[in-house]
Amino acid sequence: MARFHQLRIYHLARQVLREVVTITEENKGCGDLHSQIRRAAISVISNICEGCSAGNDVQFARYLRIARASCNEVQGQLDILCDLGSIEPDHEAIDRCDHLGRSISSLIRRLSG
Repeated sequence: MARFHQLRIYHLARQVLREVVTITEENKGCGDLHSQIRRAAISVISNICEGCSAGNDVQFARYLRIARASCNEVQGQLDILCDLGSIEPDHEAIDRCDHLGRSISSLIRRLSG
């Protein structure tokens, strides 16, 4: 099992978090939504890291499923921020978050197959 620093998804998740923090700092006024999207982005990273120490591929995949769910939550919240006019529909955070979700799913498939 790889250490989390060696995983591409770990670095992608950190990029998503940095973008989420920038978005929420630039767009004041949606306090609860901003807090929730930050927590969800942090959850992605936390579950990747925790899963790396789970002991086996089955458990690691379980943590990655949780990370993917949190990533989906971030994607939904980015959609809400688009709807509210806080970010543009083509904001790079949206594409990066989608890429992260697909990358997590790919790793889950490799671990499960």
